[in-house]
Amino acid sequence: MTKLAIIDIDGVIFDVSARRQRATKPDGTLDWKIFLDPSLIMLDIPVDGVTQAISHLMQLGYQLVLLTGRPEKLRQATIAGLIDADIQWHYLLMRKDGDYRPSPILKTEEVLKYLDAQPAVDEVLVVDDQSENLAAIQAALDAREVACLCCTHLGFVVSLLSEAAEKEQKV
Repeated sequence: MTKLAIIDIDGVIFDVSARRQRATKPDGTLDWKIFLDPSLIMLDIPVDGVTQAISHLMQLGYQLVLLTGRPEKLRQATIAGLIDADIQWHYLLMRKDGDYRPSPILKTEEVLKYLDAQPAVDEVLVVDDQSENLAAIQAALDAREVACLCCTHLGFVVSLLSEAAEKEQKV
């Protein structure tokens, strides 16, 4: 049985509020050039409990795929931040440089391409802080009849999975 956990980075694994604050213009809009500056990725800090939650998912047998709207030009800085935060993963999917499609379209397409390359996936867990991303991915996976659990908070879903695993062991 192949279990796949697809987890967003910004807002789920890392709190990006310091970088967002630095990139916010006086009129309240985001300066994307500043926000996507690789040297500012170091401002991102892990969300409380995320390292333990990801480790727990791996113990439960999930293959971890990190899926982010960050452009490919941030790959090295992203990997460095993940390593510094002691985050484990199996695969990292990033937005191609110059791809400005809306996140729900981009992320759904990346999930489907990744699934197409896998031999057989029985269960998919998707964690993303944007409900519109979750809704688009859920609809696409439902159409393929893939069992999927979508959630905006990693700690919550790990608690649910842990409880289910404990009940399964007792049976």
